[in-house]
Amino acid sequence: LKDFKMKLIGSTSVVTEVACSTSAATLASANESRVYTIIHNATGAALYVLLGAGTVATDNFSITIADGASYEVPSLFRGAISGVLASGTGNAYVTEIY
Repeated sequence: LKDFKMKLIGSTSVVTEVACSTSAATLASANESRVYTIIHNATGAALYVLLGAGTVATDNFSITIADGASYEVPSLFRGAISGVLASGTGNAYVTEIY
């Protein structure tokens, strides 16, 4: 352990409020510099999230985030992230660390 060194993985964070509805919304664009992403669902409904290319839909998604819950995106994923609601409107909060 004498050669143990801590590596700083990110020093800048950006929090974005994203309006969500029954139309697909971009939660985060693809970015090779991103090292961490967390999505908090404050929409009042389930948020269907698609990691990667394609059109997010209630029958084409990677994960569902319940209202009031958060999801940590796998740290090695740097692609686009999109989301859609089955009904209603609301906001999701996306924190990206670079």
